[in-house]
Amino acid sequence: MAELVEEETWVQEAGEEEELTPVPSAVIGRTIPVEGRPERPRAEAAPPAERRREAEPGVKPPVAAGPSVPPAKEPPRAPPPTAAPAAAPPERPPARPLVEAAAPARPPREEKKAGKKKLKERLAGIGRGRHWAHIGGVLLRFLQLAAFCVAFSVIAASGDNGLLFSDFQAFTFLVAATVIGATWTLCMLLNEVSKLMSTFTRQAAVTTLDVAILLLVYGAACASAALTTLNDRSARPAYPRGICQTGIFSKFCSRTKASTAFGFIGFGFLLPSVIWGFYGTAKEYIKRKREGNRR
Repeated sequence: MAELVEEETWVQEAGEEEELTPVPSAVIGRTIPVEGRPERPRAEAAPPAERRREAEPGVKPPVAAGPSVPPAKEPPRAPPPTAAPAAAPPERPPARPLVEAAAPARPPREEKKAGKKKLKERLAGIGRGRHWAHIGGVLLRFLQLAAFCVAFSVIAASGDNGLLFSDFQAFTFLVAATVIGATWTLCMLLNEVSKLMSTFTRQAAVTTLDVAILLLVYGAACASAALTTLNDRSARPAYPRGICQTGIFSKFCSRTKASTAFGFIGFGFLLPSVIWGFYGTAKEYIKRKREGNRR
């Protein structure tokens, strides 16, 4: 066996006692044959610089040049499992008081004010601020009804010495007008109290019928006045001349004149309602027109 001796080494001779003999430095790096062992081809020793490089820790030995092999790709790693969020603890219901508070005996002031305001708006009818208008409408309707009822009752009881109102067409017309006016006014009085008429269509219908009743009562009152008042001046030959001057039919003449006067009074009370109705209808129409233009 051939051994490579570096620097000063000791060779053990075969077959002798163990005795270490120094090797001179001249034979360092040479192959020394040993008896009884065949010689092996000696590999070329690496240069001292390379041997020192190999002996240094952390230095990789040189790699022989060859075809470059791409490094194997590592398989993609699975993402680490994420821990599920911890469930929130269930909310505890609020603890009930040991002694429940008693309900207030009376509502607070704000609820009282809201209730009064709602009641006023309901009584006032359409829109806000109509409370006094509602009261005025009820009062006007009541006065109209009273005037028509008085006119009808007076002329209906005007018979005297066989002379009746039915003998004259003007007085018959006045009676019919007062009956129709009283019926319509009674319906409108109930309407003002309950405020059923709240839409534009119904308000327009009420105003139209008010105008019709107004013209009817006015025409009947004018026809009766033509017989009672103008006949005293001999302006109308249809009414017997001197019938109210002799005093024979004084009761009839006085009652027909009173009925005619109450017919004009009813007309006067009905006229503000007509004007009021025209104003409300026009205002509602303009409001709807503006809302339609905005849309």
